[in-house]
Amino acid sequence: MNRILKLIPLLLIILSGSLSAKPLHELTLMDERQVTELWSYLETLEDVSGSLSVEAASDNQRWRNMANSTRSLGFTKNPHWFRFSVINNTGVTNWELHIDH
Repeated sequence: MNRILKLIPLLLIILSGSLSAKPLHELTLMDERQVTELWSYLETLEDVSGSLSVEAASDNQRWRNMANSTRSLGFTKNPHWFRFSVINNTGVTNWELHIDH
């Protein structure tokens, strides 16, 4: 249950559709089934106040592209927001996001 609560901010920002800045890389979905490593598409924002709303996070200018960074954010008590951009070149409208940890 705790894991699901931690994913809610990620899902909200993905679904919000009001992202102000276009990410450097966009994930393009194709007709064939695919497993994709999202790291090179991700952007992250550290919420140092721990109180950003979806709107405040999406409008924030401190988003950092993760494509060329280490796969660790270190140890912090601060929440991190994540986002990525998707282009759907298929007729499929029901995609699933699976996160291994």
